[in-house]
Order: sequence, then C-alpha cells, then structure tokens
Amino acid sequence: MILILGGTTEGKDLFCRLQKLKVPCLMSVASEYASQLVPEKYIDHIRVGKLGLAEMEKFLKNEQAAVVVDATHPFAVEASQNAMEAANSTGVLYVRLERDLGGIPEHPAVEVVDELAEISNYLSPGKVVFSTLGSKHLDELSPLIKDAGCRLVARVLPQEEVMQKCLALGLEPADIVAMQGVFSKGLNREIFSHFGADWLITKESGREGGQDSKIQAALELQMQVVVWRRPELDYPLSYTSVDELVEKIIKEYLAEVKKK
Repeated sequence: MILILGGTTEGKDLFCRLQKLKVPCLMSVASEYASQLVPEKYIDHIRVGKLGLAEMEKFLKNEQAAVVVDATHPFAVEASQNAMEAANSTGVLYVRLERDLGGIPEHPAVEVVDELAEISNYLSPGKVVFSTLGSKHLDELSPLIKDAGCRLVARVLPQEEVMQKCLALGLEPADIVAMQGVFSKGLNREIFSHFGADWLITKESGREGGQDSKIQAALELQMQVVVWRRPELDYPLSYTSVDELVEKIIKEYLAEVKKK
C-alpha cells in the first residue's frame, strides 16, 4: 500500500493518477474540505483527520504501507516531521513530493521574512494590509496588524468555522474575503484594488499556490509585498515532478509494496 499525505494540488493529482493506474493507495487529508476536492468515485480511498506521530505510526502499520508520500503544504512543518519520524520508526520508505516554488522575484517593493512577526518592521499606521495567509495564522497576524495601526483584510476559505474564527478575532465582515483559489492575476488585481490595499502578505507557496499571480498583481498596483519564506526541512528523498514520481512508483516502489 502507498499512503499519500495530501493537502496540495500536486498531492491530489498524484493520488488520482495512481487510482487510475490501479495502484493500491490511500490518501490522508486533514479536513473534510480537502477531501471534497477529490473526485467522489475515489472517496472510499480517502482518510480524513489530522495524524499525530503515534497515530501516523499506527496507521502505517495497520495499512501495511510500504511507501509514504508526503504531499502536504510547504508550511505544514509538523506534519512532514511526523511523517519522516513515523516512516523511519516503522521501516516505511518516505518520499517527499516537493512543490517547485520557482523563486521569489527580486524587486524593491518585495520583502522576504523568515518569521511572521518580522512584518512589524515594515508596516506603518493607516495602511491597508491584505493577507492571503488563510485562517491558520490569523491568531498571530491579527494583533501584529492592529498594533501597527493598520487595517487587516483577510482572504480565507469559505467555511463556517473559518468565518467564526475571523469574527472572534475582531475582523469585520467587510474585512473578510471568503473565496476558494487559486486566483488569476486579473482577479487578484481587482480584489486588491477594491480594498485599496497598500500591502500584500503572502506565503512562499509557488506557482501552484498562486504566488506569482498575487505578487505580480500587487506590483502592478504599486503595492508593497511581504513574502513569508517557506520553512526548510532536510528531506531524505524528494521529487518536484508528479510525472517522475509516478514513473518511480510504477517501476521501482511497487516492488516494495509487493514485499509487504
């Protein structure tokens, strides 16, 4: 069995391709929302819910997994660390499907930070800050923006619990953009312009995460941009191409599956 830890577009693509090829595989995703992005015909091969280290080790053993493909988001550090440790302790081959980030453009209006708190170094009172970080980091981001005397506009997923979190943190309905991406440069530009945004805060999420279209739209509007750099982990084995990984799985890794 091949276990795919999903959460990204490329993880979903890998899972669907392996299903079509009749390769025995399961995909684990953290939320019900993520599972809904996969074709319904494959729903029986999806596990929903976060996996801690002990749970992941148990899951790998119960499913007799031979390979675990970590296709989680570049910022899901804990999930990747748990996957590597669980694979090592259970003797399962760990493979990282790493998103090709493509690089951050060098531009006078683009700043790069390693920690979210560093954005305070660049903000000034009265500015409109447009965040595309989602809801996960709002707890940390919201007070930083408030302390800087700025208005925060947050683009988040259109889910009830997410909206409740935004409101609980003090965001007004007029400061919440509940939409599912990825968005084109044109749509990003229209949204940024509508809110009169001065600053864009985004993650280093690569083209698949809409990084390029967001930054390009912001620069065309002469906005300032802060990019939160992706955390770096020491992966033992990684691929950036779904095509290459599928080929490897078919030609080599299935031999490991047959041994289980």
